[in-house]
Amino acid sequence: MMRVRYVGVDMPLLLTNEFIYECINIEEESWLRVIDDEEEDYCYMINCPCDAFDQENKNGKWQIVEDEDDKLYEAFRLAKEPIYYYNEKTGEIKKVD
Repeated sequence: MMRVRYVGVDMPLLLTNEFIYECINIEEESWLRVIDDEEEDYCYMINCPCDAFDQENKNGKWQIVEDEDDKLYEAFRLAKEPIYYYNEKTGEIKKVD
Protein backbone atom coordinates (compact mmCIF):
# COMPACT_ATOMS: atom_id res chain seq x y z
CA MET A 1 0.00 0.00 0.00
CA MET A 2 1.12 3.53 -0.73
CA ARG A 3 -0.23 6.55 1.13
CA VAL A 4 0.66 10.22 0.94
CA ARG A 5 -0.20 13.29 2.99
CA TYR A 6 -1.12 16.49 1.18
CA VAL A 7 0.14 19.76 2.66
CA GLY A 8 -1.09 22.93 1.01
CA VAL A 9 -4.16 25.03 0.34
CA ASP A 10 -7.50 23.23 0.53
CA MET A 11 -9.01 22.47 -2.85
CA PRO A 12 -12.69 21.76 -2.12
CA LEU A 13 -13.80 18.28 -3.21
CA LEU A 14 -10.26 17.45 -4.33
CA LEU A 15 -7.54 17.74 -1.68
CA THR A 16 -7.62 18.83 1.97
CA ASN A 17 -4.61 20.20 3.82
CA GLU A 18 -2.92 17.62 6.08
CA PHE A 19 -5.20 14.80 4.93
CA ILE A 20 -3.77 11.35 4.12
CA TYR A 21 -4.69 9.81 0.78
CA GLU A 22 -4.27 6.38 -0.74
CA CYS A 23 -1.99 6.40 -3.77
CA ILE A 24 -3.03 3.59 -6.09
CA ASN A 25 -0.39 4.07 -8.77
CA ILE A 26 2.51 6.14 -10.04
CA GLU A 27 1.98 7.31 -13.60
CA GLU A 28 4.76 8.33 -15.98
CA GLU A 29 7.22 8.80 -13.08
CA SER A 30 5.90 12.25 -12.07
CA TRP A 31 2.20 11.77 -11.36
CA LEU A 32 0.45 10.14 -8.42
CA ARG A 33 -2.93 8.49 -8.94
CA VAL A 34 -4.67 9.31 -5.66
CA ILE A 35 -8.12 8.61 -4.26
CA ASP A 36 -9.14 12.23 -3.54
CA ASP A 37 -11.93 13.86 -1.51
CA GLU A 38 -14.51 12.94 -4.15
CA GLU A 39 -13.48 9.30 -3.59
CA GLU A 40 -12.40 9.16 -7.23
CA ASP A 41 -8.95 8.31 -8.49
CA TYR A 42 -7.24 11.29 -10.09
CA CYS A 43 -3.68 12.08 -11.16
CA TYR A 44 -1.81 14.82 -9.33
CA MET A 45 1.72 16.02 -10.07
CA ILE A 46 4.37 14.95 -7.60
CA ASN A 47 6.08 18.33 -7.53
CA CYS A 48 3.02 20.58 -7.56
CA PRO A 49 -0.34 18.96 -6.77
CA CYS A 50 -2.18 22.31 -6.95
CA ASP A 51 -0.75 23.52 -10.24
CA ALA A 52 -3.61 22.58 -12.54
CA PHE A 53 -6.23 24.01 -10.19
CA ASP A 54 -4.70 27.03 -8.52
CA GLN A 55 -2.14 29.01 -10.46
CA GLU A 56 -1.56 31.47 -7.60
CA ASN A 57 -0.91 28.97 -4.81
CA LYS A 58 1.70 26.55 -6.05
CA ASN A 59 2.83 25.59 -2.59
CA GLY A 60 1.14 22.21 -2.24
CA LYS A 61 3.45 19.31 -1.40
CA TRP A 62 3.21 15.59 -0.74
CA GLN A 63 4.69 13.75 2.20
CA ILE A 64 5.15 9.98 2.13
CA VAL A 65 3.20 8.13 4.82
CA GLU A 66 3.45 4.55 3.60
CA ASP A 67 5.65 3.36 0.74
CA GLU A 68 5.35 -0.06 -0.84
CA ASP A 69 8.77 -1.27 -1.98
CA ASP A 70 10.11 2.33 -2.05
CA LYS A 71 8.07 3.13 -5.17
CA LEU A 72 7.11 6.60 -3.94
CA TYR A 73 10.66 7.34 -2.81
CA GLU A 74 11.97 6.48 -6.27
CA ALA A 75 9.27 8.51 -8.06
CA PHE A 76 9.97 11.57 -5.88
CA ARG A 77 13.70 11.16 -6.48
CA LEU A 78 13.21 10.97 -10.26
CA ALA A 79 10.94 14.05 -10.14
CA LYS A 80 13.75 15.85 -8.24
CA GLU A 81 11.31 16.64 -5.49
CA PRO A 82 12.40 16.92 -1.82
CA ILE A 83 11.38 13.77 0.01
CA TYR A 84 9.55 14.03 3.32
CA TYR A 85 8.22 11.16 5.40
CA TYR A 86 5.29 11.74 7.75
CA ASN A 87 4.90 9.50 10.80
CA GLU A 88 1.19 9.16 11.42
CA LYS A 89 1.59 8.03 15.03
CA THR A 90 3.98 10.74 16.23
CA GLY A 91 3.26 13.56 13.77
CA GLU A 92 6.99 13.74 13.06
CA ILE A 93 8.13 14.89 9.61
CA LYS A 94 11.51 13.69 8.43
CA LYS A 95 13.33 15.04 5.37
CA VAL A 96 15.46 12.55 3.44
CA ASP A 97 18.60 13.94 1.84
